This record gives sequence, structure tokens and C-alpha cells, in this order.
Amino acid sequence: MTKTKKATRKKTYRDTYRYVFLCLHAKDLDPEEITKKLNIKPDFAFKRGILKDKNGNIKRHKNGSPIKMAYGQWILNAHVHKNSGLETRIKNIVKQIKPKRKALQQIVKKINADLTIAVEPHRDLYIAGYLFSGKLLNEFTSLGIDIDVSIHIPEKMEEFFKEHKLKRK
Repeated sequence: MTKTKKATRKKTYRDTYRYVFLCLHAKDLDPEEITKKLNIKPDFAFKRGILKDKNGNIKRHKNGSPIKMAYGQWILNAHVHKNSGLETRIKNIVKQIKPKRKALQQIVKKINADLTIAVEPHRDLYIAGYLFSGKLLNEFTSLGIDIDVSIHIPEKMEEFFKEHKLKRK
């Protein structure tokens, strides 16, 4: 009788941090107008000027000065499980905006829009690569939405968090 080998599993690494959101932004963007036109409630939105919370209180930096925003923004997050991959997150944004295609096309003729993809690869990876299908990315670029990809280096992020006395979520 011969011994059979156990199947060896390829070790998979999850990214430490991955985030995808659609951001509409312009100097004089009115988030309420965008919300009405798209009939989608944003996850985060504000006008240019001093940033206020939901109760109308001025948001402040740690030194006490008011936080001033140079642009208005309307932001839609991917609503998926926290462990979802980047492609799933992108598909979720498509799912949310696809029914509003015509309204969105009219909006992006006048303001800036980008799909932000941010990722911090697992620190044990030597190479981190991400493949997004042309069809999926075309969903955004055909609407005039730019794709913004940022890769955050794990060691540098640790330095950043220590330097700014921040804690990871």
C-alpha cells in the first residue's frame, strides 16, 4: 500500500486594507442636487467650505481650527462584506449606479468623478497584483469616470500611523 500525499494548499493572503468608492467632486458641487438627480443617498457628502456634522456643529482639527473643504464631494461606498475583494467592491458600485446611467452621464459632463481603489497589500507579499476586467472598468470609463488606484506600502503605513498617533480600525 502506498501513501498518498495530502493536497497542499496555496497560502492565500488577504490585503490588510482595501477600499472602493465613487467620488463626485467639484468646487461648487451641491450634494443635495446630486442626490436628487441620482435618487441615491450618498454615504458621505459635503459642500465646499467649513465642514459640519449632521447636527450642524463645526468639525475641527485637533488644534481647534475649523476643517475647511476646498471642494464639494458626494461619495458612494461599496456596500459589501468587509472581507470582500476589490472586484466584488467595484461590481457593487456598478450595481448601484447602473440604473442611474443617463443621469450620471449628465452630471459628469459638468463635474469630476472618479472611482477610487485603495489597497494596502499584506506585508508578507513580495508582489501584489490586481486584475480588473476591461468590461468592468469600461462601466466607469464609458460614463466619464476616471479610475484612481493607490497602493499603500505596509511598512510606510505603520510609520504613518505611529507618527500621527493613530490606531488602525
